[in-house]
Amino acid sequence: MAQGIHEPSTPTSGDTPSDRLRQPGVELTYTGDRPTLTVTGQVDRAKITEVSGTVRGLLAVGVDELVVDLTHAWDSAALLSVLARTRADLAERGGTLRLVGVALPEFLAALTAASLDEVFLVYDAVRSNAEDRHSAPMASVQRRVDWSP
Repeated sequence: MAQGIHEPSTPTSGDTPSDRLRQPGVELTYTGDRPTLTVTGQVDRAKITEVSGTVRGLLAVGVDELVVDLTHAWDSAALLSVLARTRADLAERGGTLRLVGVALPEFLAALTAASLDEVFLVYDAVRSNAEDRHSAPMASVQRRVDWSP
């Protein structure tokens, strides 16, 4: 698929029935008292407004832990400012924001113009998702210490 062009995923044999029936939109579900905000489809101005309003409502009722699932969304980097503000608001009250399904290639272009809060939000999400995949091989980064000419 070409960069910048996104199409809805084609169901595979591993998809669950709920994945195949998922409609574009913003959905709030609860596991016990923990809310998960799932964004599906292309993130446009209307979805940004809907996510922002939903988050404000959750904060108003005292939610201190929120999961935002971007697995089935594209152009989700448009949510960076809303998500960074949400993370800051939750952190003020000792809460947490967890992002799931962050597609790093999609966010790379947005990170060049992002604020530091937004950059760390993506970094934390990618790091957390990598740590969750214990069976996946991790890339190693080596630091060069002999910088003399």
